[in-house]
Amino acid sequence: MSKRRESRGGSELSCQKILEIVHPYIDCELDLVQATEVERHLEQCDDCDLIYRGQVALRSSLQHPSLYYRAPADLKRHITSGSKIIRARRPRARAKRDMTVPTGT
Repeated sequence: MSKRRESRGGSELSCQKILEIVHPYIDCELDLVQATEVERHLEQCDDCDLIYRGQVALRSSLQHPSLYYRAPADLKRHITSGSKIIRARRPRARAKRDMTVPTGT
């Protein structure tokens, strides 16, 4: 299924395993051994390398400033001045000394 490039020592990771760990690899969450194995596999497998590059491109495009909306500066003031949060007061529990205890008659 995958097109293999010239082998340089062979990768022990399967394409399925690469699909499972490509995101942690992109996020630099793998240890050195795993990251090295992923890099070796990506050097040898065109299909997985294409998936990896697509994920990196997607991540980069999602960080573009045009995707973020900066709310107007007076929005916070408008929201906080227009609505006051009223906290309901819980009734205080009676102190033990205020309690009436029946006496034996």
